[in-house]
Amino acid sequence: MLYLIEVILYTATMLLVYALFLRNKPVYQLSRYYMLACTVLPLMLPLLRLPSAAQERMQSITTFQFTLPEIIIGGDPVKYFGNHPTNLPLIFIPYLRYCLIAAIVLTFFLWKLIRIRQIIRKGKSEHVGSYVLIRDSGYGPGSFGKYILFPGREVNETILKHEQAHIQLHHTRDIIFLNLLQAILWPNLFLIWIKKEIKQVHEFQADAHVNANKQEYAQLILSSIFNTPCLPEMHSFIIHPIKRRIMMLQKNGKASPVKAVAQVAASLLLFFTVAAVIQSCEKKDATKGQSKYSVKPFSMQNSKMDRIDTEKSPDVYPQFLGGSDSMIAFISREMKYPEYARVHQIEGKVVVKFIVMNDGAVLPVTIAKSPDSSLSRAALDLIGKMPKWEPGRMKDGKKVNVVFYLPLVFKLQ
Repeated sequence: MLYLIEVILYTATMLLVYALFLRNKPVYQLSRYYMLACTVLPLMLPLLRLPSAAQERMQSITTFQFTLPEIIIGGDPVKYFGNHPTNLPLIFIPYLRYCLIAAIVLTFFLWKLIRIRQIIRKGKSEHVGSYVLIRDSGYGPGSFGKYILFPGREVNETILKHEQAHIQLHHTRDIIFLNLLQAILWPNLFLIWIKKEIKQVHEFQADAHVNANKQEYAQLILSSIFNTPCLPEMHSFIIHPIKRRIMMLQKNGKASPVKAVAQVAASLLLFFTVAAVIQSCEKKDATKGQSKYSVKPFSMQNSKMDRIDTEKSPDVYPQFLGGSDSMIAFISREMKYPEYARVHQIEGKVVVKFIVMNDGAVLPVTIAKSPDSSLSRAALDLIGKMPKWEPGRMKDGKKVNVVFYLPLVFKLQ
């Protein structure tokens, strides 16, 4: 759900750029490609991250003075669900609902295609070069794919050139692509507006390809408004709003795409940079839900922290009694995969910050990084169970407090 929300927000932001710099501008090819990009780029933007080196600088985490090796905490969802068979279907219910709605939207689109196909078969077809002319279809004038439909036997040459432009520019591919994407990403309601807008841009583009007197062409559009039945996915010669279409006729050939390209490129560069910076900062994954525990990860008050002097460069580092192998054995024995995280398939890295005191006691401080509060609590509980360490020392033998960071990777196997 969080991914879909991010996709919708990014789509809205890109459409804002379109409204500011491209809408009602006679740069039709750029507008067309940009509108298609508004459907594809938002799918990838949530995955955008800064390079690891830059990302580390962006983290709101204190620089790791002493970081222990990563330790993987594993779980076994197959075994777990075998013991709790009722939990597995509940997890997949939202996905099944999503797929059901997607199937309904896709079925509706396929029904419209079948309807167009039936109308094409009923009309009188005539193969002319790269297109097929359909007379007496009862619909149109309009086009779909390589077919150009006229409602009666009469064919207007100007309109025919307009519909030929649709075929040459492969406009139908855009409509099919948008309908398929709309079925998959049906929560993104902006796709409805994008499809409507791109069909309007198609008409502008086809109008620009017709070499006709602008005044006469505008009169032809106005004279063809009434009694013109059309189908939803067909490129109809008469598409509203008429005022906007006639206005764009007067703008044809009066603008250079250079300025529009520069404005859009600058806006998108700024947008992508901000998105990368925001997403590179670690945050709780809302798709994982809230933990059932009343979790307020333990964090010492700043005043208490200020009173604890820690040594950043001890001559002898603190050490878990028995060495790193003993520490790994302890963690493997004491750490249990949280039930809530296991049920909701939550994985990720938790970095817990703690202090090895000058008497060897281990004092948990806070969670520096975590994808979920249930994992945070499990990590803090683990640190709280740790036995005393061999404390850090200076050359003169003085024992000192030292800050450590322990990365724990929770991974379901």
